[in-house]
Amino acid sequence: MRASGLTLLLATAVIGLVFTAWLSWSIHRLRDYARAVSEGQKAEPPSGGGRQLSELAQALATMREKLEGKQYVERYVQNLAHEMKSPLTAVIGAAEILEDELPAEDRRRFAASIGEQAGRLRDIIERMLQLARVEQLQAPGAKATVDLAELLKTAVADRQLALAARNLHCVIDAEPGITLNGDAFLLRQAVLNLLDNAIEFSPDGGEIALTLRSTAESAEIRIRDHGAGAPDYALAQLFNRFYSLPRPATGKKSTGLGLALVREVARLHGGEAGFANHPEGGGEARLTLARR
Repeated sequence: MRASGLTLLLATAVIGLVFTAWLSWSIHRLRDYARAVSEGQKAEPPSGGGRQLSELAQALATMREKLEGKQYVERYVQNLAHEMKSPLTAVIGAAEILEDELPAEDRRRFAASIGEQAGRLRDIIERMLQLARVEQLQAPGAKATVDLAELLKTAVADRQLALAARNLHCVIDAEPGITLNGDAFLLRQAVLNLLDNAIEFSPDGGEIALTLRSTAESAEIRIRDHGAGAPDYALAQLFNRFYSLPRPATGKKSTGLGLALVREVARLHGGEAGFANHPEGGGEARLTLARR
């Protein structure tokens, strides 16, 4: 009888230890997940640990998504409001001046200014919406086999008017048959943004070189202009949202969202984007994409 009691007591103790260890392990996993969330890291909610703990982990994941979404919206509203201040101020100022009696030439100049700033506001809003959609994606939305050499040719053809206006010449050096599985529309937008950048910073009559190379794991597109390059202080900021340098031809800045979109498209395709001054002069943008 005593032996049976001791056996039962021992079994109960073992079960209690196992349950305590399991519970402790589950709670530690939840703790680690909560810490990762608080530090802004990407982390998957823990699974297993019983129905109640799984439901708690899922509740934490849902809370995280809602908080991140709220912060994302707040950040975008702040950025958008900041960038819209300058063109809105210019529009309001020009409209107030137009209320006075002005010579016809001045009226035309201020009316043109209103149209230009309104166009800038439209561009900011459209690019912000496009960038916001891409930033929320975790993978390319519509995957298809994309021929990268053809993509470069199409981009150059799409920009023939802009190239002709500056008497610019494009040279494409692309290995044939390089393909990857990705979002054709977004990849085209990324290449067009890089090409637009090269056009705007090229001297009239200059040359733009587009190069495509690949390995078994990745493909790399390089677009080089023969302008003055970027100042050293700007190199680390070029792909940041709203950062822009004055265009040599006009002295004006862009929306500062084109290169940010390129960076996000590269991220979606398992790669990266970069820019460096070429040793022989000019600037060279780089778009690296995973071949998968």
